[in-house]
Amino acid sequence: MRTRRSIELQPLNKQEQALFRRLGLFMGGCTLEAVRAVCTVGIPIGGERRATPANKRSDMASLARLIDHSLLHRWKAKATSRVRHARTLREYTLERLQACNELSAGRKRHADYYLSLAEMGEMRYRGQEQKIGSSASTRNRITCAQYSSGA
Repeated sequence: MRTRRSIELQPLNKQEQALFRRLGLFMGGCTLEAVRAVCTVGIPIGGERRATPANKRSDMASLARLIDHSLLHRWKAKATSRVRHARTLREYTLERLQACNELSAGRKRHADYYLSLAEMGEMRYRGQEQKIGSSASTRNRITCAQYSSGA
């Protein structure tokens, strides 16, 4: 299967391949907002610079191409669009992230993103703006804790 996946990735440009790898950081899929925050290809994965609007547009075009190639699945959850890999593709992308020395920095970026979401959620909760017990919020905290621990 590895050979087949490598062949399927050949028609993708370097930016699309990098985005595909980085999407492996998400277990169970993610929102488009999370893709923009964690996977922006125009920024080195260990970099601190902000994504530009041009990078974001380019990444969304790359995301559409990955969906067109059936490398990702897109679905709507309530009012939010989400994308995910098949389980076997996620394992492959994590291997590729490791081979490209992006896994550790990618996990940090992923954890930082979900930590910022949790902090915003806490501020809203304290301001009586958020419902208690959101399953998505709980799932994000668990994922963040797993990556922080290196699981």
